Amino acid sequence: MTGLGSAAGNGVLDVSARDDLGPVVRVSLRDLTDEWTVYFAGPDIDQRVDDDFLVPLALLPCMARGLDLALPFVRSARLLSGLPRLQQTFASWFPGFRPATVTIATGPPTAPTRVRPLRTVALFSGGVDSFYTVLTESSRIDALLFVSGFDLALGRPEEPDRDYVVDTLRAAAGRLGLPLLHIRTNVRAFSDRWLLWGDHYVGSGLATVALMLSGVFDELLIPATHSNRDHFPYGTHPQTDPLWSTERMRLRVHGLQTSRPAKVAEISRSTVALDTLRVCWENWGGAYNCGTCEKCQRTMLELYLASALDRCATLPHTVDLDAVAAMPVPDASRRSFVIALLRAAERSNRPMAPAIRTALTVALGRP
Repeated sequence: MTGLGSAAGNGVLDVSARDDLGPVVRVSLRDLTDEWTVYFAGPDIDQRVDDDFLVPLALLPCMARGLDLALPFVRSARLLSGLPRLQQTFASWFPGFRPATVTIATGPPTAPTRVRPLRTVALFSGGVDSFYTVLTESSRIDALLFVSGFDLALGRPEEPDRDYVVDTLRAAAGRLGLPLLHIRTNVRAFSDRWLLWGDHYVGSGLATVALMLSGVFDELLIPATHSNRDHFPYGTHPQTDPLWSTERMRLRVHGLQTSRPAKVAEISRSTVALDTLRVCWENWGGAYNCGTCEKCQRTMLELYLASALDRCATLPHTVDLDAVAAMPVPDASRRSFVIALLRAAERSNRPMAPAIRTALTVALGRP
């Protein structure tokens, strides 16, 4: 593989990849004072992958640090054509992000002609959004993709066992009639130095892995985190995610028309989803779902309103409404989820719906 680099008054970020280590791609990143190695490992990685994946890997760190970017070789003209809009959008969203001057040493060749049927892979974490995507799009999905190192296996003091999570998700995929691809990465050891994962970089991380699979698949379905009623900046977003696409890999956000409570109502019809649902990222005590964090509490309420909480095997069957009222709602993302849940409770005739509405209203009113 070739490499890429960036240079500006603040120094140089040099990036290069090598493919001589089996089913592992290692990327070396070096600036004036530090050096990092980012790896992507998994049997489904195509070692002949184009270096296009280095663009989403490196662009936002350069913007956050005020570096320019020099690319010696990029195959995709489509990816390059989307960079001005990507940079304008990120710079308008995030104070301090400076558009990088991108120079290309070699022009992109003609994109290869597809000689096989379209193949689609969908991101799958075992969560509400990903279950909704696979259950509603199953006829056109060829495989599911789980990446450990995005929200799991980060070296946090309390995390569920990665092998258990992967085995559970692989069994769920098998029950749905689909294979599960598993890729491991340490990319957040690099990106977290300058960027917030959810707010800034998650879409770039997804795009990096997607472009590494472009020799095997043609389309990646990204389960939407928010609905199209939510217009605030976020790291994965329908305005930005598709712009990472190339001629060989299309990134498509799925589920924008549906609120999270409506997604929960849909997936609650699936025994597989209720047996294996994984929503927690705090994982107190190393639990698969801790049952007490803000996200677990919200999901439990959504399941209750869908008359499915007592059938979910991975979450407690009772909700502490005092804890819900004290639930932190510190940002636009979490506020949008609570508002959608409040609207669902207002439409519900379930016995606890009035008390849920009161608790959520209190949470929204807290400073």
